[in-house]
Amino acid sequence: MEKKNCYMGSRGFLPLDHSWRNNTKVFDGTKENHPAPKQLSGDDIVQQYQQFDQVSGIICLSFKH
Repeated sequence: MEKKNCYMGSRGFLPLDHSWRNNTKVFDGTKENHPAPKQLSGDDIVQQYQQFDQVSGIICLSFKH
């Protein structure tokens, strides 16, 4: 059996008629019929970024292992 890595939801980036979209046996038992998300342009990303509240100052996070 061939092994492959697959992130859940990533088959949605395949063409709609791709055989892996309907293959339930070798994945997680689901079909992925949703279309791929809209590909964002640089302007789309900047517009989304500008909707966030801007934080000023320096934030330092410390994590203990």
